[in-house]
Amino acid sequence: MNEINREHLFAQEIMNVVESGDLAIMGPSAFAVYTLIQFYADFESKPQIPLVELIADTTGITEEQVLVSLEILKTMGYI
Repeated sequence: MNEINREHLFAQEIMNVVESGDLAIMGPSAFAVYTLIQFYADFESKPQIPLVELIADTTGITEEQVLVSLEILKTMGYI
């Protein structure tokens, strides 16, 4: 997949969260986690979730909040 297509798909995924109103439901921490997951996605296979430690270090969110955020994203059907 070329870089332009990857960037377009990344932007589309993020726009979908905002336009659906799900951003207000999931909250900023889960949105940050979802954004990072999408950043690492290859969009050609099932998204690989980075390690909790990497997510926490990259987003500045505690590991406990990352786990809560992952549960929120799972419940909402984003992962």
